[in-house]
Amino acid sequence: MMFTPELLAQSKKELNSNRIKCLNEILINYEDGKEEVYYESIQKFNKNGDVVEESLFYKTGEVYRNIKSVYNKNNEKTEEETCDGKGLLLERRTYVYDTRGRKNGEVQFDRQNQPVRKSVYTYNKQGLKSEMKVYDGGGQLIQMKKYIYEH
Repeated sequence: MMFTPELLAQSKKELNSNRIKCLNEILINYEDGKEEVYYESIQKFNKNGDVVEESLFYKTGEVYRNIKSVYNKNNEKTEEETCDGKGLLLERRTYVYDTRGRKNGEVQFDRQNQPVRKSVYTYNKQGLKSEMKVYDGGGQLIQMKKYIYEH
């Protein structure tokens, strides 16, 4: 399970104002009067409060996922790499945005850096997301989602 600042009790603003650079999530289980303590995750933040690295752990303390994110000057996530506990690349994602900061697309690559999935977003005149199209690695449309808003 991945946690982002939006899911935590702390907001990006709170992380910034308190100059938080790292968050360690430690889970403590109690069973039969015994306490079992282990790291669940470690998150590292940039100066804007964005998660730039997240490590997820097994109960044994071994890392099973490491996720690194890159942000552009507009504080938009442009790339994310997910590796296994040994550092082997599992997948990579790239993100593109329009001049208004809306996500226009996302491409998912496999461990051989071959595209396996591409999502393209369109927006209506009010700036609301109106459609998402998903293509497979060969460019074939495999799914479309429409967003309909009621006033």
